[in-house]
Amino acid sequence: MDDTYTNVYQAARLGKGLTQERAALLLGVSVDSLKAYEGGRTKPKFEVVRRMANTYDAQYLFAEYANQSEVVKEFLPKITTNEAFTKVSLKLIGNLKKIAPEIDEFIIAVSDGEINENEKEFVENFFGKIFEATADALAVKYAKT
Repeated sequence: MDDTYTNVYQAARLGKGLTQERAALLLGVSVDSLKAYEGGRTKPKFEVVRRMANTYDAQYLFAEYANQSEVVKEFLPKITTNEAFTKVSLKLIGNLKKIAPEIDEFIIAVSDGEINENEKEFVENFFGKIFEATADALAVKYAKT
């Protein structure tokens, strides 16, 4: 999926490193419902957003929910969040979480100064994750806040 179209609910879930299946279980919703929220086809109810905010440790989801509420739009000023900055930040965190458990294995693989055939695929994949995280870090650094 192109990350350009990732919505704030999906970005929060990915930032926490959860699959849709695991998140749906934790949230008490079906995978299809979660896909509909993340795809922008259905707006989640407040209780679901509350559970998302707590499960994903993403309190800014309340602001997103409030901005979608017709009552809030009528009586309160728009609550602003920088969604692009939030998305790239959450993506960076998610990618760093994927890298962290592999650092010790990487150190072992390269500590002898040689990368053998058994280590080659792991090291290449690890560097791919490092390059992706680096791109995400640069996106965070240069995102308009």
